[in-house]
Amino acid sequence: MAESEQMPPGAMQCNAIHNPSWAVPTMRSGYAGAYGCTISGAGPTCVAVTDDPQKGERIAEAMVQAFVTSGKLAVNTARVVRLDQTGARTT
Repeated sequence: MAESEQMPPGAMQCNAIHNPSWAVPTMRSGYAGAYGCTISGAGPTCVAVTDDPQKGERIAEAMVQAFVTSGKLAVNTARVVRLDQTGARTT
């Protein structure tokens, strides 16, 4: 892996062996400021974690560009949402 595509210090590592086409987008999320990034199963969901909505927009854009250019994958939607910290509830 090229030095320019290694995760920044302190960022979570991605599993390039599990799904190589997702390696660069998840690494780019770290460079854009994400605390970490993971995929859901074999995809198609990819989630990055940050504490700032504006940073979230930059992370989303970096990941979309990486999926399109490096992964040769189409992106349907990229959203920045607030994490529900309460969890499941019954009414």
